[in-house]
Amino acid sequence: MAQGVRVTLDMNVLELFLCLSDATLPNCDFDDELTDLLYFAVDILQFNGKWNAYDAIDFDSMVVETMDALTAYHSAANAADKPLPSLPVSRVPSLAYLRRLLLDRHQPEQQQ
Repeated sequence: MAQGVRVTLDMNVLELFLCLSDATLPNCDFDDELTDLLYFAVDILQFNGKWNAYDAIDFDSMVVETMDALTAYHSAANAADKPLPSLPVSRVPSLAYLRRLLLDRHQPEQQQ
């Protein structure tokens, strides 16, 4: 595949690749499954009239590139948008309760 060429996959096919395994996990080895899935994708193309010569396809480099793409995807998906300690936490049971507390706090004290 030429550098800079972007491939667009159908969401169903993309899900097949993403569901293989999390590529960022240690001891993650799903090269055989990934190779089988790449052969499956080429077979899908052939069944839809896009003929490819299997001997002209470098499946080894496709596995490496796909594994790199899956690793990048899972790394980005696992990254937190915000650090957890900076997330606000409230022990108030509901927003209505919080509103009532704030309104009661700002009302002038009634003299008894």
